[in-house]
Amino acid sequence: MNAPVFAASRRIPLVAARLEQMVGDYGCWELLHQDPRLSLHPPAINRLHEIAAPTLVIVGEEDIADFHEIADRFAAEIPGACKVVLTNAGHMANMDAPEAFNRIVLGFLGSIDSQHA
Repeated sequence: MNAPVFAASRRIPLVAARLEQMVGDYGCWELLHQDPRLSLHPPAINRLHEIAAPTLVIVGEEDIADFHEIADRFAAEIPGACKVVLTNAGHMANMDAPEAFNRIVLGFLGSIDSQHA
């Protein structure tokens, strides 16, 4: 819970409580065992240009730099991707700013629906 990735969420008591429960319930199985899944060759990160589905990339304004870099890469390499930086939110953007998150997602889904109607 003290990781920098959760800093924004710790400032919101209700979110912090829910996140603490989520982290407490998380068993970390994949960190303690060898992942039985097969790796993709080439790795998926090198195949972003192949994604044909409408893509929304959301990153919290207060998320750590690594996730901003990932969001930038997704937005740059996925054809037609739309990137939104959610203000007043960190890594748990959907929990930190749920109304804004839902508005953005619903707006994106509505724009897809209207394009394919």
